[in-house]
Amino acid sequence: TSAGPTQVYAALLNGNRFWDDNDGRFDLVLRVRQALARRRFALGASTQVGSQLVPPGVVASTRVRIAGLDAQMALGAVGIRLEWVHGTRPSTLLSRMPEYTAAFAADTTTSGVAIAAIARVRPAAEAFLRVDQLSGDPMTGGRVRAVDAGYRMALGGRTHLSLDGQWKSGASTNDDAVNTRIQASLGIVF
Repeated sequence: TSAGPTQVYAALLNGNRFWDDNDGRFDLVLRVRQALARRRFALGASTQVGSQLVPPGVVASTRVRIAGLDAQMALGAVGIRLEWVHGTRPSTLLSRMPEYTAAFAADTTTSGVAIAAIARVRPAAEAFLRVDQLSGDPMTGGRVRAVDAGYRMALGGRTHLSLDGQWKSGASTNDDAVNTRIQASLGIVF
């Protein structure tokens, strides 16, 4: 529901948008967002309460509790977003059949923080920077840091060229192998 600058979202989910739930229980997701248009600022809070499977042989609670905060602001031609999330460490990877994470254990948590900025450099070009940190990674239990920076410019009404560089301190959830890369992409919208 939405009442002026305040938005409230709620969902009761069994499964996700890819496939059916693997534990037969519902999860409750809530989100509240408050926008202050005159100050070019918005603040949001989210929570998820539910359950997850635990690996065979592990004695642990199946309860899931996750909380998150985010804030966005615009300062002239620069937009800034800050995000924070903390909660129960995931026990499974994003896969059709249950595939357990390597670092799941009883009473473990995962936390993440990210700050991003995007700046309009010219009328048809933006530069961006994002810095992330994930502590309690579900696959390693350790800390993973990443920095992503790039530039995107319009080459015409529906064509964009993007240059992007990413550095990452190690593989993270779902054993992603891409850790450091530079890429250029050309996007055309038909």
